[in-house]
Amino acid sequence: QTAVDDNDQIGLLRWLGDDGSDMRSLGAQIVGNVDETYETVTTYRVPIDLTITTINQTPIMFRTDNIERMRIDHNGTIGVGSTVLGATATGKAKVGIYA
Repeated sequence: QTAVDDNDQIGLLRWLGDDGSDMRSLGAQIVGNVDETYETVTTYRVPIDLTITTINQTPIMFRTDNIERMRIDHNGTIGVGSTVLGATATGKAKVGIYA
């Protein structure tokens, strides 16, 4: 077998809908590409760049227990633990940055 290479697309999920003109239009997609920027493909390890895309100005929402927990809008503003984007979360969110 041949190993995957940098930038190979290895996963794709698309959400399409009929726009009324006999055309299937893209609404959102998730794409997984091999990304060897920080590490290379090795036995049992394939580094992936996962890209989530929505069309137009549709936000990306994350839910648990059917409750919205985080939202990213079309401007890149992030709301966590609040229904107001850019608001300060008061004890509802923990953010970790790992280097």
